[in-house]
Amino acid sequence: MTTIETTKEYLSKHGIFLLFLFVAGLLRFAFIDVQGLSHDELSAWNRIGDYDSFSEMLRLGVLPDMHPAFMQVLLQYWVKIFGDSAFAMRIPSTLFGMAAILLLYRLGIRFFNQRVGLIASLLLMFPVFSILHTTLARPYAPGLFFIMLLLYGVFRLEDSRVKSQYTGSSLLIILGATGAIYTHYYAGFSAGILGIAALYYVRTNRWVYLILSGFISMVLFLPHWHITKEHLSRDGLGWLGKPKLQWLVDYFVTYFNSSGWIILFVLIVLVLAGILNRFTMSHKARFLFLAFLSIYFLSHLVSWFYTPILREPGVLMFTPLLFLSFADWFKEWPRKNFKIWLLTIFSGFGYHSVYNAGLFQIKHFEPFREMVDLIQIHDDKYGRENMLRFCNVTDVNYLNYYARKTGANLDFELTLIEEIEEIHELARWIEKTEKEYVMLARTNRAQNVIQLEIIQNKFPKQEVAHYFFNANFNIWSRGDFSDRHFLKEFNPANQPEWFANWNSDTTKNEFIGDLKIPVSTLRREKSYLLLKSIGWIEDSATSLNFVVVGERNGEIVSQGESSVLYQAWDQLALQNIHGNRCFYTAIEIPEKLKDSDELHVYFWNRNFAQVKIEKPRIYVVPWGD
Repeated sequence: MTTIETTKEYLSKHGIFLLFLFVAGLLRFAFIDVQGLSHDELSAWNRIGDYDSFSEMLRLGVLPDMHPAFMQVLLQYWVKIFGDSAFAMRIPSTLFGMAAILLLYRLGIRFFNQRVGLIASLLLMFPVFSILHTTLARPYAPGLFFIMLLLYGVFRLEDSRVKSQYTGSSLLIILGATGAIYTHYYAGFSAGILGIAALYYVRTNRWVYLILSGFISMVLFLPHWHITKEHLSRDGLGWLGKPKLQWLVDYFVTYFNSSGWIILFVLIVLVLAGILNRFTMSHKARFLFLAFLSIYFLSHLVSWFYTPILREPGVLMFTPLLFLSFADWFKEWPRKNFKIWLLTIFSGFGYHSVYNAGLFQIKHFEPFREMVDLIQIHDDKYGRENMLRFCNVTDVNYLNYYARKTGANLDFELTLIEEIEEIHELARWIEKTEKEYVMLARTNRAQNVIQLEIIQNKFPKQEVAHYFFNANFNIWSRGDFSDRHFLKEFNPANQPEWFANWNSDTTKNEFIGDLKIPVSTLRREKSYLLLKSIGWIEDSATSLNFVVVGERNGEIVSQGESSVLYQAWDQLALQNIHGNRCFYTAIEIPEKLKDSDELHVYFWNRNFAQVKIEKPRIYVVPWGD
């Protein structure tokens, strides 16, 4: 057979997959070029340095993170050769992601049939969620690849007909398991459970190879143990929170572009394939289904009773187990027009990801590049010398990564505004400045709306507002309170029943005022509350707290040991308020407060100073897009 005939035969058999892979590759390489780097990618970039030794790189580049060394070490040397552009940094992950797709297809055609490989790989190629997390410079694409390699080794071990093939299969298992745990702890966790589940699948006379492979993988991880031990000694991932019971359903909704039509289509086709196959599963498919459920449910239990470990990108690393399991039903799907049917799904799925799900829009939670563009545009418009500039970001270097590529270096009066003292420092800057404008850029950090009101107390006119997911960019200028826009205003004269217990006389009482308002009356989407009271306080006062508490049946609403809402901003720390002044506070109504709950508002006069406080006005302030 000639080379041309061999090529034609190969293309005839695998051409449709190669077409899918080519388009999937184009989408991924286009995606990594248009997307700015995310917070975690910039964190990895920030830990790349000119270290004197490999051990120093581990100590300063790997140990501060909460992931194993593989990806950080790879980026350390990759960036030295290919540069630190977003495109260059993401090439390794993209290649691992493409290799995982190839390996998934290979798993299908070798151990099931070609239709299984095509269906399973197609499901991994085109959802936006999969494209995102198999291209970002994070450990998820390598973790996915190594788990697929481990699975390939397990299947090959079981299918080997001669003992001479056992060793090669064992080497694949060792490489997959070791690579997984060096890449991501959750990938290692998943690989371990997959290996244990493989005892159900592999014949008992081959268990020794499987068990020995797992043991060797653990031995090979020992050099990393001192780093892992330090990582495990930290607080874990408590910030994730415990997963809800429907977590897996929510995950697949997200995975399939949050599209009801796609989910309905996938379910209908799956049911039809199941009917044709009489809903029976082969031994391989049952093993994959069992392995997927075992990893997921054990993850759920660990997240509930030890520390949260369930994250959507982590689950992506073993999701193809489920795809292969259910794709096994398509072995009985009619051959007629199968490729045309696949091309239709391919076209629809690809179109939806690009145009409906917005593949090339911002697809992570930290628009640092966009923030730098906005800062530089408005520096030119308003003048840096005329502006107080604040940012609330984890590390200002993440912004300067982009600024320095234009030859600039951004500076800010404050770079982190979350703790009480940092908020008080913001208030001091606003109190003393004579500048005309204030800029605030925030991304991936908590937004306490008191920050906004500290600024707008002196700079009430909003000049610029841009909102992203968990990020905002705003510029305000000096003006009058009348320059502000509110969704609703509550005047004490119009709600006398709310203020029946509010005494506006001059007093030295410790607690002043007693206002209770139903949450249902105040709650609005994309808004927060501003409360303002006119009053007077004697010069000797050292504190005066404006208190807002969420209450249910007269008791503070709590979650665990913490109050759902208890806020008490000291007015003397927010502004120079001795004498006649306007006292203010701002709150967001937490979702955990029910509409039937109440906001209890009062002042806490801790040192019994002489004060006089009028009934507060309440404003519903629009916030966000």
